[in-house]
Amino acid sequence: MSFDKCAPGRLDFMGGVGDYSGGLVLQVATHVQTVVSCAINPRKGLQSMLTLASASFGTSTLNLDWLVSALGESPSSAPEFLTAIRGWLDGLPEKPGKWVYYVFGSLASLALECHSTSGDFFSANDITLTISSKVPLGQGVSSSASIEVATIRALRAAMEGKGVTCLPSDLRVSHLAQKAENHAVGAPCGLMDQLASSLGSAGKILPILCRPDCVESLVALPTGILVVGWPSGVEHSLQGISPYSLARTSSFMAKKLLEGLTGRKVAHLTEFAPSTVLELAVSLPEKLFGADFLKLHDSVDDALSLIDPGVEYGIRAAALFPVQENFR
Repeated sequence: MSFDKCAPGRLDFMGGVGDYSGGLVLQVATHVQTVVSCAINPRKGLQSMLTLASASFGTSTLNLDWLVSALGESPSSAPEFLTAIRGWLDGLPEKPGKWVYYVFGSLASLALECHSTSGDFFSANDITLTISSKVPLGQGVSSSASIEVATIRALRAAMEGKGVTCLPSDLRVSHLAQKAENHAVGAPCGLMDQLASSLGSAGKILPILCRPDCVESLVALPTGILVVGWPSGVEHSLQGISPYSLARTSSFMAKKLLEGLTGRKVAHLTEFAPSTVLELAVSLPEKLFGADFLKLHDSVDDALSLIDPGVEYGIRAAALFPVQENFR
C-alpha cells in the first residue's frame, strides 16, 4: 500500500526576510513541488525498518527501534526529543547524509505528535519513503520545507489508512515541519516557509502575519500575472553562522535594547511603531559585539538565537529594516 503526497516550494512576494520579527509577509507557492511516496508493509524482521530513497541523494536505511523505544518512555518536549534524534543520527557508525535529517526529523516530529494514538504503527510496519523533488536546492525557495511538509503529509495519509486518529491539520503540519528543521536539523528557520508550503497555492498570494501563524485567505493573482524567481547563484543556508542567523539574532538583540529604551515589553519587534523605532534608532549601536551585549543582558527572547561573544552584530539595521518593511 502506497500513499503519494506533494508540497510546493515558495517565492517571497514581499516582506519574508523579517518573518521572525512578527511582520506581515506575502508568499506565493511554486509550481514545482516535492513528491513523497510512503509505502508501508508488515514488519518482516526483528526490527522495524525505515528506507529512505531519493532520486538526488541515494538510499539510506535506518531501524526504527530507537524511535519506538523513545516514544514509549513518556516523551519529553519536542525540542528535547528532536535534538536527541539529531544526536542519534550523528552517532550512527555510518553517518547519513544531511537530507536524511530533514526526512527522519519530520517523521519523528509527527510520531511524537501522535504517539498517544498511533499505537503500533511505527513498530509494526516497515516503511519506505521515496522522495523526488523539482524544487531547486539551496536557492532560498524552501526546498527543505517542501520536503518536510510532503513527508508529513504522506505519513499522515498512511497513518489514516491504518486507522490512526487525531492526526494534525495542515496548519499543525507546518508547526511539526518547523520543529523538525529547528531541532532535528538544527536550522533556526521561522514558520513562514512551512506555512507557505503547507497552505499556499501556485498563482495565489498567501498573506501571513508571523505571530506566528495568523494566516489570511489566499488572494488570486490577476490574470496574466506570473511571479518568477531568478537564481542568483548564491547558495542559501540557515545552518551555522549564516547571514540569516546573524540577522535573526541581531533583531532579537535590538528588540531587547528597544524594550529597555521604551520600558515596554513586546512579543515581536514589529509591534513597535515605525516612528518610535526611527526616533530611537540613534540611541541603538550601529554594531555591537555579542560580548558587550551579554554584559547588559543574559540572553534574548528567542531560543534559536545564540549570541556568540566574538561576533559583531548589526543592531540598528536589524531594528529598522523589519519594522519599516512591515509598515511598507
